[in-house]
Amino acid sequence: MTYKVLDNNDKFKGLIFFLILLNVLDGVLTITWVSSGMASEVNPLMDRLIQIHPVVFMTTKVTLVSLGALLLWRFRDHALAVGSLYLCVAAYSLLVLYHGGAVIV
Repeated sequence: MTYKVLDNNDKFKGLIFFLILLNVLDGVLTITWVSSGMASEVNPLMDRLIQIHPVVFMTTKVTLVSLGALLLWRFRDHALAVGSLYLCVAAYSLLVLYHGGAVIV
């Protein structure tokens, strides 16, 4: 029983790490697209931050998602937290694929 809980915690940690990695990748790709003039940030708050400076944008983006990940970790034994983590990873995965597809086109 203890092994299974540890295994689930390791899987949850891995998904959180992947979520943060996808968030950073999304941020870098967003900065690239916005600075090239080929796209704009649709989130008004993040758009303002990217206009101030890309480092302010990235710092805020990584901090907010990391705080959310910490909250999910805190409630990792609840089904809602697990489902939310999977949803966030799926959403960021699709977003990064969208960014990547736009780069290829």
